[in-house]
Amino acid sequence: MGWFWDFWHWWTTARVAATAAAAAGTMAVVTGTTAVRSLRHGRQAAQRTTRPIMVASLKPSGTMSAGLEVSNVGPSMARNVDVTFDPPLPTHDTTPEGEPSLLVFVRHRFSRPVGAWPPGYVARSQFLILTGEKDDDGQPVNEDGIPRDQSIVFNYADDDGNAYNDRISLDPTLIEGENWTVTKRHRNGQEILIHDGAPWIQ
Repeated sequence: MGWFWDFWHWWTTARVAATAAAAAGTMAVVTGTTAVRSLRHGRQAAQRTTRPIMVASLKPSGTMSAGLEVSNVGPSMARNVDVTFDPPLPTHDTTPEGEPSLLVFVRHRFSRPVGAWPPGYVARSQFLILTGEKDDDGQPVNEDGIPRDQSIVFNYADDDGNAYNDRISLDPTLIEGENWTVTKRHRNGQEILIHDGAPWIQ
């Protein structure tokens, strides 16, 4: 038992105080680290709920056409919005039939970064015009040769300088078979006609 008494007497008041201080310091470090992590997670969560969010989608504009809609669905301003396409859009000015290509306007519209894109604003452009023909895989062909795996890429920032990069597919699969209504007003009431986007159906 001699070792026990030696160990007992080794614990002087100073050593007990030093050990307690070291333990308290360790707890402070752990608590501080946890607090920093909680603060960081809270800040990231707040950023996700207040950040701008650039999105794009195709929307049928007729039974043989679809428009491109680009918008900021977030609650804050998107800054220096750079819009590109992957693969790059075809560069021709006319279609194979010699008609003016609508892609001229799309390329020009997004040729320069947009300094400030407000929440809720939707930029609409005619994008796909179907020819009525199908390719070897049975997919509808558009007159400008835009591939089905076309994507749009956004690079932008928020008011605090945080940078974002979002990539969205413009595959028309989502709108194939889309239905919409056209309302005609008559003196004796309304007549609602259902139009089916049949060319989009595989």
